[in-house]
Amino acid sequence: MQLISTTYEVRAITNEDRARHELAIQRAESRGDADDLAAEKRVFEEWIAEQSQTKERLLCPVCLTPWLVPTSRGTARPHRAAVDGPSWPKVRLLLKTIAGMQAELNRMLDMLEPD
Repeated sequence: MQLISTTYEVRAITNEDRARHELAIQRAESRGDADDLAAEKRVFEEWIAEQSQTKERLLCPVCLTPWLVPTSRGTARPHRAAVDGPSWPKVRLLLKTIAGMQAELNRMLDMLEPD
């Protein structure tokens, strides 16, 4: 299934985020886990640099999440829409996606089967 492109804004860091970050750093230091410590610092530094920026990512057109990963056989896994429940925005986006895919299918069929 074709993923759809969407834009989002990286949200600003709050005092609560900073407190969680400090706690995660303290826990990694107390465990002596250098990898977790480095990762926590790196991710937070990237977030500081990117906050309020507009970014783009690909989403599954059914569940609207970026985590669509096929099985080893190439078949789709169950979509999160079944877990999150349906919503009108999801339905409208799915209808729009289907209409776009139908138009592309019709265009290809016309190319393969000229009048």
